Order: sequence, then structure tokens, then C-alpha cells
Amino acid sequence: MGLRFYIGASGSGKSYQLYNHIIQQSMANPHINYLIVVPDQFTMQTQLEMVMRHPNKGIMNIDVLSFGRLSHRIFEEVGGNDKPVLDDTGKSLVLRRVAAGLEDELGVMKRNIRKHGYISEVKSALSEFMQYGLGTKEVEKLCEYAAKRNALAYKLKDLHLLYEGFLNYINERYITTEETLDLLRKVLPRSKVVKGSVIVFDGFTGFTPVQYNVIQELMVQAQELIVTVTMGAEENAYVQDGEQKLFHLSKKTIHDLDRRCKDAGVRREADERITDSVVYRYRDNAGLAHLERALFRYPVQEYQGTQDSIRLFEASAPKEELRQVCLEIRRLVRERKYCYRDIAVVTGDLERYGFLAREMFSRFDIPYYLDQTNKLVLNPFIRSALLVVIQEYSYESVFHFLRCGMAGVTPDETDRLENYCLTMGIRGKKAWQKKFTRRRKKQEEAAAAQALEELNAVRERIVAMLDPLMQKKSEKKTAGKELVKALYEFIVNASIEEKLMAYEQYFTEQGELVKAKEYAQIYRLVMELLEQICGLLGDEELELKEFADILDAGF
Repeated sequence: MGLRFYIGASGSGKSYQLYNHIIQQSMANPHINYLIVVPDQFTMQTQLEMVMRHPNKGIMNIDVLSFGRLSHRIFEEVGGNDKPVLDDTGKSLVLRRVAAGLEDELGVMKRNIRKHGYISEVKSALSEFMQYGLGTKEVEKLCEYAAKRNALAYKLKDLHLLYEGFLNYINERYITTEETLDLLRKVLPRSKVVKGSVIVFDGFTGFTPVQYNVIQELMVQAQELIVTVTMGAEENAYVQDGEQKLFHLSKKTIHDLDRRCKDAGVRREADERITDSVVYRYRDNAGLAHLERALFRYPVQEYQGTQDSIRLFEASAPKEELRQVCLEIRRLVRERKYCYRDIAVVTGDLERYGFLAREMFSRFDIPYYLDQTNKLVLNPFIRSALLVVIQEYSYESVFHFLRCGMAGVTPDETDRLENYCLTMGIRGKKAWQKKFTRRRKKQEEAAAAQALEELNAVRERIVAMLDPLMQKKSEKKTAGKELVKALYEFIVNASIEEKLMAYEQYFTEQGELVKAKEYAQIYRLVMELLEQICGLLGDEELELKEFADILDAGF
């Protein structure tokens, strides 16, 4: 048992030295397990790096994990978690259902709870409560503490109500991803994988209280526990300073783990400090080396000398800024023999710059990948179909549905249908379910009959497509699984899968591979969401409007 830190500046080679040490030790001790725990987004990258660096190009007794994958690995070995795990989407679905039931009891949140994206914000707040080990009693104490701060007190009161309702709903049925760590801590003493192993935590800026509990138990079970910490060479790692200081979080992590180490009765090993004046990553780049040493440090250290690795320029508008970036990219590719894949454009405001980047990169014929999560394309079509049923064929909902482009009605047919409905005052379910018979004035009989026949053919397609959902509307409240079944029938009637495959093929032929990949995923994602709703809310009695809100939360 022992706790040790690898401490050094960003780019100083902490991970490089530590991984080399782990590889050498793993080859010398093939009977010992070496577990490297990194944040979720780095698992594959770290695994690749370890394999490439290993002399045998294989890591038999080294495992690269995240906290989630570590939990899965241990539960797979010793059991202890027989409940389904509720992911973020599942939490949003359950929370939307709980919020609908508590809407009359909510205070300040009542007017916002149905707004798009609001449930996601509430879910994030409740997830933080769980990550920091706050139960309903602790949140109640927070409400009492904030009683004099009216706005905060009312919001906390609503959060407490939703939190309590959420926990009651999932009690004995599901477990959240945050709660799995608490279960993990309890079963760790039974694990042979962890017993006597060497465990590394790399790439973290800090840990939540729930994660600290797991780490404390790992200290007891493991042979050695190593944590990398980012900190400047000039800093005293063992003296805490103010929250405003650059390395406050790093020092707090060392202090908290030291305390946990003493509480657990675990030995403290000597730390590895990397104190080179110039970090390894920037050894050949004087400008960036100085920036790494001096950024946010006071008093200010001005760079003395010449460098060409950092340049600033000012532009009149974001569009001009991107134009200059594109010119520089073209220059680097033509004159300096760079590849496009060697260049990254980083912005702190992707919403503002994202659509401008698409336009400008396309204009300069620069291939690019935009790291942006797109909203599900099918969401407006499904939502508008449900709106037609909820509003019983109101004029606005019908033509919003038809103009989504997935209903199988051409723009020309939609225009002619809209003109007819406006002229004849076609409104409501009864009018749409009856055959159109009224003719326009000043229209020849043969032409009028032909036009009516075509319009009725379109009307019948629309009514037949929406019929499974309309049947459920008449039943007031229906079991969630029956509503899912009706929505699936509607999706089949509308031939959505075939249309999405056609879009995927079209974009592939056009060379727009990102869009093609996007359309290839949509149907699977929607089916997964419907399955999840069936599993979580299958036996719940829901109104169609409530079901539509739950779908929105899932999308």
C-alpha cells in the first residue's frame, strides 16, 4: 500500500515518464495488474499510446479504464449491481415524467419547466447533487440556509421537490451512473483484479467526493496508487493558497488525497517532481515555452527576444477573422508543406463561429471537420406530427408538418393543398377526415374534378399516416408502451427508414460524408430512444401531450 504523486507542469513529461515506468514494471512483474484510470474521452487514445510504446506492442497486464469502465469491470467480476443503470437520456425522460406530476406544486420553476432544454439543466443540477454526495436531507438544509435569499431559496425548494420525486421514482428499480461509484466502493474489497495491483490516475484536474471515496478504498486494496498533478515548477505543492490562484485545484487535490491517505492508514511514498525550467514539449519553441511559464503568473515576466510561434491580428468582424484564418491555412499548405490534418482552429464560441466556418472553409475549398453536436434532424418531423394530432389538424400544425420534408408530400402538392384549405376554410379533424368536395369558382368541371381527385389522394395519405397517433389521442390517457407502439407505426407508415437511407446515399454521392454519417445514425438513435421510453415508462399512464414532452427531453 502506498500513495505517490507525479508533479510537473503541463507538457513536462509526467505521463511520458509514468507510462514508461508502468511498461517496465509490467514486463518485470507479469503477475501484477496495472490499471490506468483516465477521463472518459482519453481511454482509447491512452490505450493506443500504451500499445505503440510497449516493446512487445501489447499490454497483457495493463488495462486502461475510465471510472465508468472500472465500475463495469469490477461488477462483472464480483457482481453487486443487478439494477439497470440510468444514463443521461434516461434521467431526462424520468425527470420529465416526474416534473409533469409535480407541476402544480412547483414555484418559480413552474413557468419554465416545459421550455426546451430546461429539463436538461435541472438534470445537470441533480447529477451534481449525486456526484457530491448530497441527499434530499442535505438539499433541505441548503434550502434553510438560503432562506433569506428569496430567489435562490425558491429555486432550491423546487430542486429539492424534483430531486425527491426523481429518487422515489427510481427507488428499487434503477441506479444512476453517479450511484454506481458508491456501490463500487462497497464491493472493491472482494475484487481480485484490484487486490495488490498498481493503479494510476492520469489527466484529472480534481475529483468529486464520490470519486474520492472510491480512491480511498483503492488505496487500501492496491499495492501502489499513483496520481499525476499539473503544477508549475516554482510552486510549493504542499502549501494551499487562495482559490484565485492558478494551481489551487491541483494543490487541493494533493491535500485531499493526503488526508484520505492518513485516514486509511496508507503509507506515503516519495513524490516524483519534474522541475525543468523549460518543459519538454516546448524545448524547441522559445515563445510557447515562455508563455507556459508566465501565463497568469504575477508579477508579469515580459519575453525578451524574438519569436515567430505566437502572432496576434485584429479583424473588423468574425467573418473577416475567419477569412484571414483561411488565407493563413492556404499559405501554410502551399508554402510550408503542411497537411490540412496538421491544423486546428480553436474558438471559445462555436455557436457564433460554426456556421461562418462552414461558409468560409467551403469558399476557400478547405476540407474540414466541425466538432459540433448537431440536433437530431428527425425531431421537428416527429414533434410536428404529434402537434397535428394534439391540435386536431389545426391549419398551422398541418402545414408545419408537411413542410418538414419527410411526409412524402412534394412542395408543389403542399402549395396546392394549402391554397385549397385557405380558400375553402378547411380546419380541424372532421374537415380533414371527410372527402374534399367543394370546387373553386371559375374552374372548368373536368379540371376541377381532376384537381379535387389529386388533393383527396394527398389528404388520404396524410390521414392514413397519422391515424395510429390519432387513435391514441381519443383515449385520453394511455400506457407509455402503447404510445411508443403507435409512434412506431406512424414512422413505418411514413417510410422514414427508407427516406433516411436515400438521404444517406445522396450525401455520400455528393461527397458530404459528415452529413451522410449523420443521416445513417438517426433511425437507430430514435429506435433506441423509443426502447428506452418503453423500458422506463412503459406502464405509466400518459397523455399524448405529456408523451410529446418526454420525447422532446429524450431528443
